[in-house]
Amino acid sequence: SLTGASRARMLTDTYRQSGGVGPVVLIRRVWVGEAPTSSIAKQTALYHSYAAQGAKDHWDEKPIINPDSPAALGDALAQVKESVDADCLNLRLHAPGIEAKTVARQIDLLGETVSLLRNNH
Repeated sequence: SLTGASRARMLTDTYRQSGGVGPVVLIRRVWVGEAPTSSIAKQTALYHSYAAQGAKDHWDEKPIINPDSPAALGDALAQVKESVDADCLNLRLHAPGIEAKTVARQIDLLGETVSLLRNNH
């Protein structure tokens, strides 16, 4: 979920050039609106604590896509999916300390986003 789009595209191209025929799944952390930055920072710090430096060298500086609306999120996801040449998306919004009702609201907003992606992209 932290790998930058350019690195993910390179991995996609290598996979396909090597005969890979399965789907390419792009994992992205998402949030509609103001993201819970302290929770996300805590989660990212955990990943930093055990990830190999070679992996971290290719991580995006911003670990989350968080525009202000489901439509803007749909646009951003369509763009990154296309730039990576991914077949599908795995969207994540969990992080430590986020209340269940907050996550439930984000799930509703992601439902709007997915609907927009299906209809417009």
